[in-house]
Amino acid sequence: MSAGTSQRRKSGIRSRFGITLSVVVVAIVLLNLIQFLSMTRIYTYATKLDMKKAADAVMELNLDDSEFYKAIAELESAYNVYIEIYKSHEDLIYTTNNNGWIFDPNQQNSSENELKPRIMKVLSHKDNSDGSFFEERQEFFAVAKYIVYGDFTNTDIGIILYSSVDIITGNAKTASWTFFGISTVFLLVAVIALLIYTMAFVKPLDTVNSITKKITQMDFGQRCPSFRIRELDELSASVNALSASLELTLKDLQIKNRRLEQEIEKERQVIELRKQFTANASHELKTPLAIIQGYAEGLKYGIVDGSPEEYCDTIIEEVQKMNNLVVKLLEITKYDYRGNIISCVPMCIRDELERRLDAVRLLLSQKNIKVEFDVPPEYIGYSDRELLDNVFGNYISNAISHCENEKVIRITCVPVKDSYRVSVFNTGKPIADEDIEHIWQSFYRADKAHSRAAGRFGLGLSIVAAAQNLQGRDFGVRNYDDGVEFWFDIARYEKPES
Repeated sequence: MSAGTSQRRKSGIRSRFGITLSVVVVAIVLLNLIQFLSMTRIYTYATKLDMKKAADAVMELNLDDSEFYKAIAELESAYNVYIEIYKSHEDLIYTTNNNGWIFDPNQQNSSENELKPRIMKVLSHKDNSDGSFFEERQEFFAVAKYIVYGDFTNTDIGIILYSSVDIITGNAKTASWTFFGISTVFLLVAVIALLIYTMAFVKPLDTVNSITKKITQMDFGQRCPSFRIRELDELSASVNALSASLELTLKDLQIKNRRLEQEIEKERQVIELRKQFTANASHELKTPLAIIQGYAEGLKYGIVDGSPEEYCDTIIEEVQKMNNLVVKLLEITKYDYRGNIISCVPMCIRDELERRLDAVRLLLSQKNIKVEFDVPPEYIGYSDRELLDNVFGNYISNAISHCENEKVIRITCVPVKDSYRVSVFNTGKPIADEDIEHIWQSFYRADKAHSRAAGRFGLGLSIVAAAQNLQGRDFGVRNYDDGVEFWFDIARYEKPES
């Protein structure tokens, strides 16, 4: 089907209104034309029927009845006719012009009162099947014409009725123009009614159409108003419901799309971090392996610059560093893939932290670091002991490595919502702003001065992040003018009610 054919088949309410109006106008015009052409004939036919009825009524009158004149006058007025009555088909005994009754059985003075019939010329004549006839006559000395009905089938009385053609034509014209006026008024009323009815539909539909177009453009800011017409009001309510549903669906899709984009971006970052992790791990392992290989070959081929014991010590030291690196890598991997398999138990936070702190007392003493410990004994946490030990241990190790100036490490614990927040503060240099967002990444070292010779690989804080994420608890870092504070949360233990 072509576009032109499809377009021609489409029509709006306005065009349908125009077609309907055109049909009504044409029908009324044709109806008026027909009635103007046929109204005279219709009235003539109706007059002939009335004349036959009047003749039948006259035939039923009693000529000797004293009420004869009154009765026949009423018939003449009712049917608007002139009447002639004949005795024995020849003698005129009554005519409307004279209203004289001259019938005299004894034939006394009949010559003086003799009535004369109307003298007219016959223009046309038509016999009826019952013996009566119709004629059209015209007066000799005037233009007036009459329709004449005669009935002489009765042996005693004959009758002729006259009806003026001018009266018939006048009545027909009056009826035609009356019908024309009524039809014109009807047409105007119909046009106004159709216009009002059409606009009652068109304007609301235009409004609904405009709003639905905006809906197709994902604009849900407008709503259809209420209408008086029930069907249009239901349509308006349905469009509003559809708009609201689409708006909610679109918002939900947008939210899900943003989440998906975030997940994709997160996955991309994870993939990128894994690539960096692999590259950094390879780099960190490559150096000790090269040293071990070099020193081992020196021993094998006797190329020794110093004692063999020094070469062996170097090899052992590098192996230990590699072992530490592999252990930390395994910890990160274990936390990343461990899922929710953790063993949380109630524990005294103070006892757990002191136990881990005791392991580094000697190192703290060697570096002349003062420890300030403020953890109330009544704080009972709910955590995995292994994870808590690794998190706190990495924070302490990090604080010892960066503790400077006054050389103070301050350990505190305070309640925060449904958790206890453990903070490890060390005096020294604050972390640069450009490094803070990266310190939780594997192999990232904010202090470039701490080389691999110090045995630090930039994995401690990555282990903290993995462990805390595994438990669903917060962690973070804050800079101060005189140092840095790292913190992590431990869930509070709520003793079950007995």
